[in-house]
Amino acid sequence: MNVELITKFDVNKPFDEAFENSEIVFINNQKIWKYHVLSLDDLVTSKLKAGRNKDLLDILELKKMNED
Repeated sequence: MNVELITKFDVNKPFDEAFENSEIVFINNQKIWKYHVLSLDDLVTSKLKAGRNKDLLDILELKKMNED
C-alpha cells in the first residue's frame, strides 16, 4: 500500500479545524488500518495554494473521481 504523508499543507484554517473536518478511512474494512485524511475540499485548497503543475493535475483527477 502506498501512503503519502503531507507534513506541510495550507488550507486556510488551523490544523485542529482541518483535523476535525478530516474523514476517517478504513482500509479493507479493518480498524487497524484507520486513517484520518484531509477532506476533499481541504485537499483541493492545499493543492491550489501549492500551485505546482502536479498539484493542479491532481485536482482535475480528484474532481473526476468525486463525480463517479
